[in-house]
Amino acid sequence: PYCLKNNITLLAYSSMAQGLLTGKFGPDHKFAKGDHRFRNKLFEPENYERVQKALEKLRSIAEANNVTLGQLALAWIISRPGICAIAGARNAEQAAQNAAAGNVQLSKEDLAAIDKIGKTVTDPLDDDPVMWSW
Repeated sequence: PYCLKNNITLLAYSSMAQGLLTGKFGPDHKFAKGDHRFRNKLFEPENYERVQKALEKLRSIAEANNVTLGQLALAWIISRPGICAIAGARNAEQAAQNAAAGNVQLSKEDLAAIDKIGKTVTDPLDDDPVMWSW
């Protein structure tokens, strides 16, 4: 509310949660030893399981809107007033897919469902807003 009132735009960092919200890491994915993601709370075993359950629910919303999980994540972020997203890409195809999220119009029902699903992941996290354990 403060930022909106004072015309301050927020820039969402790690909009796709280090690749989690793209769906490329399944429940049985094995990360390489030393992978930097291990220091992210979302990749801790007890949280990772909840993330995977949430992704299954998000997948149906993405399919109903004919978009990828990554596009759904970006569309949800940029649907928020006063929020922009950083969307990383490793190649031109990913950049084009990310850019297409700007054309996605999610319904109020979809936005509410995404909010509810997201809370199943974030509510159990501790109160520390920093997602990294450095």
